Amino acid sequence: MEVQTHSGDTTSVVAVASIADVPPGKYKNFELELDGFRQHGVLINYHGDFHAYLNVCPHAGIPLDTVDKGIFNADGSYLICRKHWALFQPETGICVSGPCPIAPLSKLVVHVENEMIYVSPKN
Repeated sequence: MEVQTHSGDTTSVVAVASIADVPPGKYKNFELELDGFRQHGVLINYHGDFHAYLNVCPHAGIPLDTVDKGIFNADGSYLICRKHWALFQPETGICVSGPCPIAPLSKLVVHVENEMIYVSPKN
């Protein structure tokens, strides 16, 4: 995994995967630097559209995929926190069911260029 840090900036742009590596309904974990700290992220392909979030449940403070059953619910319509079954909209990160706090999942910026998917904390 390639990490590109911008000079004088405390964030990073990460080359996460090629488009072919993350088919619809699949996800890929990655790391990025955010404000000087290593953070875990997750890139998802939801119906052909790529979205990325920090991989942490805003309620429980743990990775969404703590249990090795994936990050999507059984029918693939929502992201799920396997610890307490909260459901999140894949396109927005908004919690729609379960113990939902005020905050949604922390969304990251996705950019596709030359068949590669890049993720960063901001534009």
